[in-house]
Amino acid sequence: MKLLNNGLHGFAIALFVISASPLWADTAPSPYETDCTMKTWAGYLAPYEQEITLKEVLPHPNGDILAYELSPIVGDFAKAYMFLFDDGICFREVISIGSYAITAMMHDGSGRLFHADHYKEDEHGTLDFFTGKPSYEAAKALALGVLN
Repeated sequence: MKLLNNGLHGFAIALFVISASPLWADTAPSPYETDCTMKTWAGYLAPYEQEITLKEVLPHPNGDILAYELSPIVGDFAKAYMFLFDDGICFREVISIGSYAITAMMHDGSGRLFHADHYKEDEHGTLDFFTGKPSYEAAKALALGVLN
């Protein structure tokens, strides 16, 4: 199921809320303005020119984990997979596996260098590096190990 053809599912709504928030200056604050990864990291997490597909929704004790696959690997912040922990109010944590332009330039070996990152509001950490795109199952196992 393609996200952009799916009535603006949660991920697209979050990006819209972030981009439109100045228009809401006189209204109640959006839940995406505090304690949410999109507040600080939307520029890194946006799909930009990539196509985004919802692979599955994984149950979590405190909400859901939305698992996305993105393609093709293009742009400065290219991502292969994203796993967004949604607590029903906003995205509290995100695991992103991608190959940013700067990461690709750092690698002088064969194959493109991918990295897994963990995002929270005002926090970012790199979890691992991969030579070549990891499989969806490997990405999912890594994400669930961190988010559960």
